[in-house]
Amino acid sequence: VVLCEDLLVLVVPFCNLLQDALRSIGSRRELWLSDVDDAGAKLIACALTPGRAHKLEVLRLGDQISDVGAVQLVDAIARGGTPRLRELHLSGNRLGDATAAALGEALCSPGTSQLLDLHLNHNSIGDEGAHRLSEALEQAPDSDALVVIHTS
Repeated sequence: VVLCEDLLVLVVPFCNLLQDALRSIGSRRELWLSDVDDAGAKLIACALTPGRAHKLEVLRLGDQISDVGAVQLVDAIARGGTPRLRELHLSGNRLGDATAAALGEALCSPGTSQLLDLHLNHNSIGDEGAHRLSEALEQAPDSDALVVIHTS
């Protein structure tokens, strides 16, 4: 575990270590976690109670998260768990259409109003998920400032 003043970088193989690290999430501007699986994503989602991660601007998670954990994480973000989040990096996971649909719904919520960069490359989002995300972007407020990076 490496702790810097505004950055928490972890290689987390065990959920109990992750849970301990999340206790400081309220004071971090950036959170980078690798080797996060669905159980880890659920723990992160639980830690993102509305307003708790009030300084968090960058969230980078990988590389074993599927729709199961990602949908819960996106829901926590949409409910206001990260009110200043500007960048969400979910590249290189196992995300599919369910996550894309959840992200689409989240982009229409006030909890994502600061989001400018959404990275989804190297996942398994298909045509249906991409279409649902695209439709949501057309309806979302302030989506003209959002950059979505998605390649298969």
